[in-house]
Amino acid sequence: MLKVMWSWFNRKMRYFRRSISAQLTRLMFGITALVIVVMSFLAIRALSDTGQSTEKIASTAMEKRVQQTMMQTVESTAAINSLIFGTVVRQVENAASYAADLFDHPQNYTRTWKFDERAIKLPAGQYGNAADEAGSLTFPNNIKLTAHNKQVFETIAHLDDVFPSILKHEPNAAAIYYEGTQSEGRYYPNIELAKVLPPDIDGTAQEFYTIVNPTNDPGKATKWTSVYNDPAGSGLLITASHPVYTAAGTFSGIVGLDVTLGDIAANIEKYSPIESSYAFLIDDQSRAIALPAQGYHDILGRAPKPKEFGSNLATASGDFRTILGNMRAGRKGFVSAQTPSQKLYVAYAPVAGTSFSLGLVAHQDAVSGVVSDLSRQVASARHDVLYRRIIPASIILLLIAWFLAYSSIRRVSDPIKVLTEKTARIANGDLNVEPADAHPGNELGRLAAAFNTMVAELKTSKRKIEEQNHALLHNEQTRLKASINSLNVGFIMTDAKNAPIMINDVAGGILGRAAGRADAPAGHHWSLTEIDAALKDTLPFKETLEKVLETGRSVERKEVPLGDRIYRIFVAPIRDDADAQPEHLGAVVLIEDITGAKQLERSRTEFFSIASHELRTPLTAIRGNSALIQQIYADQMKDADFAGLVDDIHGASVRLIEIVNDFLDATRLEQNRVSFENAPVLVHEVAQAVATELATVAKDKANEIKVSPAMATMPAVYADKNRVKQIIYNLLGNAMKFTEHGTITIDARIQGKKLKILIVDTGPGISAAEQRLLFHKFQQSTNNFTTRESRGTGLGLYISKLLSEQMGGRISLDHSEPGKGSTFAFTLPIATPKQIGEKAP
Repeated sequence: MLKVMWSWFNRKMRYFRRSISAQLTRLMFGITALVIVVMSFLAIRALSDTGQSTEKIASTAMEKRVQQTMMQTVESTAAINSLIFGTVVRQVENAASYAADLFDHPQNYTRTWKFDERAIKLPAGQYGNAADEAGSLTFPNNIKLTAHNKQVFETIAHLDDVFPSILKHEPNAAAIYYEGTQSEGRYYPNIELAKVLPPDIDGTAQEFYTIVNPTNDPGKATKWTSVYNDPAGSGLLITASHPVYTAAGTFSGIVGLDVTLGDIAANIEKYSPIESSYAFLIDDQSRAIALPAQGYHDILGRAPKPKEFGSNLATASGDFRTILGNMRAGRKGFVSAQTPSQKLYVAYAPVAGTSFSLGLVAHQDAVSGVVSDLSRQVASARHDVLYRRIIPASIILLLIAWFLAYSSIRRVSDPIKVLTEKTARIANGDLNVEPADAHPGNELGRLAAAFNTMVAELKTSKRKIEEQNHALLHNEQTRLKASINSLNVGFIMTDAKNAPIMINDVAGGILGRAAGRADAPAGHHWSLTEIDAALKDTLPFKETLEKVLETGRSVERKEVPLGDRIYRIFVAPIRDDADAQPEHLGAVVLIEDITGAKQLERSRTEFFSIASHELRTPLTAIRGNSALIQQIYADQMKDADFAGLVDDIHGASVRLIEIVNDFLDATRLEQNRVSFENAPVLVHEVAQAVATELATVAKDKANEIKVSPAMATMPAVYADKNRVKQIIYNLLGNAMKFTEHGTITIDARIQGKKLKILIVDTGPGISAAEQRLLFHKFQQSTNNFTTRESRGTGLGLYISKLLSEQMGGRISLDHSEPGKGSTFAFTLPIATPKQIGEKAP
């Protein structure tokens, strides 16, 4: 039986192998199986590659976005803090300018504060004052009190009118003070500082003073002290100091403004624009100005100590050592740092105008959380698609038909392709992508849902950062407007189209008076047309603004009369120098009332003119009478002392007449009341005549005067001969005064259409500092009105300057070097053939 059954089975199998139907079935089955296998492999590969690409793009996009966000945040925050410190610098510079004006023009201030009435000598010998005054007076017990010290204290008492207002309008200011060259101090607010300080304290030895004294600050700039803890309990402080120089260039002291860093540091330590992030602030010595507790763990690897501040971060190791070095050097950048426990993202930027640098730290784990969630979703979706969709579908397709494979692959790959395209847009900074289709219960739907969640979180983070930046910027703009409105000069700011965007109260008042609207309400918005109409009689305002914006150069009008007042107007462009081609953003206009200064200058000139006229008549009589006494009674004056007295009287009268004549010459030249009889003049003849007249005086000082032979070949100049002689006489006389046992040479050379006359001496020379005093009224290189050695008024060079300029030339110090002599030179126009012909006989 079994043999029969086995035989039947063999016959059936041989038939199945030989029939066409079976072969087609096997062929179709094989082709279908091959197609299914290939399509399945391609689907799995495409899904895997697409998932990995999606993860990589999402990770790159997230890290790039984090870098951009952190850099934008740290730079904007640093800029905001820079505005805070910049406002302080402007305040202290304004305060120093006010203090300098007190010493230059004490007659303009009417406060009557007397040292002998208000100062209090304390038991230890130092001086203080009452607590009801605006500022504290300080003067140590180891310096002898002089009348000069008292005068300084009475002058700086006028600081009560300004310094308290600065404290009121500067929210971060703790104190403001003046310190004189002999420790004459006035400190605001009044905390009776003299009772707190050591009685013998030397204010001029403190850092806030030494950093801006003439030795350490020749450029006369504002400087910041090191950060320190206020002994008075105001917390962490830094001081902005500015030197006070008078108009004559004399250093009289400093103005310091103490800035509390408590609020600034607290705001920085609380600042967390990104989840689990924090900010910190350091100075150029790697000391921590603001550092939250997490920063101590990340940078120093320890917890902060109780009440710890100003910690030295130079001991940091690893990546933070390099980061802190870049921050100390004032660089900006974005890096990743590795600590023993985790990886961090760090962005940093300098705070302009200070020695500070701001850093922003974010934990990579927190920042990368969204990307990690997306990666897990992609991996989960890939796993589900592989084991729950592709393999079962392959089995079904193998049973029914191979054409279902293609549609299955399309259903899987298309949504992932869409996600890839959207992720690429995010990588390029575009967060305005449409939400992906998220069908619940589908693996691709869960992937799309995770993608939508990531986009929503990125948008939320961006919006929060923008809101915080906007709030900070608004606060700083408010402070800036308050500072500008507190200026004692008119301030106008315009945009690129010349439309006024900011006008302070002082400018509004000036414009109101100019337009005949003295009752114009405060805060009135002035249009460009109104301003131009108000100033049309004295300054084409609109045309000036257009010129400034077109040329990019400042314009200054030193004397602009408006009604019964005189103003100085300064217009400067506002430029954005960030690009290679600077963009003009608008202009700023400063209007300063100089009426008082001009009235004082006019009164002083009139006084000198009147006084000189009144003095010349009696002095001429004294000179004539003393000369007659010397001539008539010379033989009868047997007493040598009496004869010497008469000689002194005659010499003094002659000298006084010379001084009066100098005063009158200077006054007439300033008022353009000197007439010049210009004609062709041979300078070598004038020079030879002056040299001959002064030869005897020169020999008395063992000097020799030489006139260069080359001068005889020089052409004639067109000038007033007597005035040319006066200039040569002044320059030659100055050279003789300061030259001992040397040679003085008069030379000339042609310079274009002018003749340049040179007076070369071998005297002691003039230092660079003293050269700045030359050619100014009542100024000599010895920095005195008169000196025993030179017996000068300081008017000789000033008169020579006015004479040469009014004859069409100019005068200058051509060269001078201490120990090697000086060369003074002046130019005069060469006479033209027509001018020579007109004067020919």
